[in-house]
Amino acid sequence: MKTPKEILLETHQVMTPRLDKLREDVLAAELGRNSDAVSEKRRTIFTAIPLKLWNELIWPSRRAWAGLAAVWVALAVVHFSQHDRGATFQVSPDPQILEAWNEQQAIFEQLANERRLLAEKTPANAPPITPEKSANWATTQARFLA
Repeated sequence: MKTPKEILLETHQVMTPRLDKLREDVLAAELGRNSDAVSEKRRTIFTAIPLKLWNELIWPSRRAWAGLAAVWVALAVVHFSQHDRGATFQVSPDPQILEAWNEQQAIFEQLANERRLLAEKTPANAPPITPEKSANWATTQARFLA
């Protein structure tokens, strides 16, 4: 035979899911959300922050922002109306710079030709030329570094 305490406990356990549902509905109504939104955990950070910024920074002072936008539009109009499309500047380079450029181009062409000739004269299966670590190499290296 069951005790009165056990009977009350069984009745309460049967009612627990219904009470939870009722609690969710009341909270949703009080907080201005539907029951699905309560279980969603809230909005994500990517939608909450821009919305909060819009509501607190932009929307209350929308007339000031509209005024700033009008000023920027006016500045753009003035800037583009002052821009003379016919005036272009032709700057002739310094003759010394042109001479140095031509010298560099000639040296580059010489090096490219020498490299091409060397590649033509070298057999295809020849190993690459690398300096060996020897006494001769050490003296040559010391001479150039001194």
